[in-house]
Amino acid sequence: MLGAVAASSAADVVDAVGEAGVAGLVGWATGITEVIVLAVNLTTVWRADSRSWRMVALLVTVIAVAAIVSTYHVFNNMYDEPAHLAAGMEWLARGTYTYEPQHPPLDRIAAAVGPWLAGERGTHYPHMYTEGRLILGVGDHYARVLTLSRAGMLPFFLVLVLTTWYWARRLASERTAALAVICVTANPNVFVGPGA
Repeated sequence: MLGAVAASSAADVVDAVGEAGVAGLVGWATGITEVIVLAVNLTTVWRADSRSWRMVALLVTVIAVAAIVSTYHVFNNMYDEPAHLAAGMEWLARGTYTYEPQHPPLDRIAAAVGPWLAGERGTHYPHMYTEGRLILGVGDHYARVLTLSRAGMLPFFLVLVLTTWYWARRLASERTAALAVICVTANPNVFVGPGA
């Protein structure tokens, strides 16, 4: 039954557009298929060891960084961002790390360096979440401090991308390295970290 319907539909198409029209549709579909194959198989354009792949990886990284930075003022803080900011600020301002020693201080210090350099200091409040919210403040101050704090996470993203590119290039080729960078920068789990 379906074969008869498909045959009649094909016949209707031939009748409607004529023989030349069907040939044109087939030619168009063939052209689109060739474009898709070329896009998927970029080895026909650039060799696997071509340095052009470095430019692809660099361009993708720049686009990812721009996308991350563009979200700094869009999203409110994540639940734990004030706590990380407070713990990092404690280490920078007082030289102690008592709020929560469960987590290593490096990323917390990185989150607090921007606000600390901008003149923010802790209030010595005993609860780290409240301390972090006090440091963040409200209004324009909140947006500025949160942006500075999130900017401290960006170097970790760049180290991840550079390490991924280097290892993939060392193990395979420039093309594999660029494709690995594309996969890393397009991963939402990686992409959100430096932005929130």
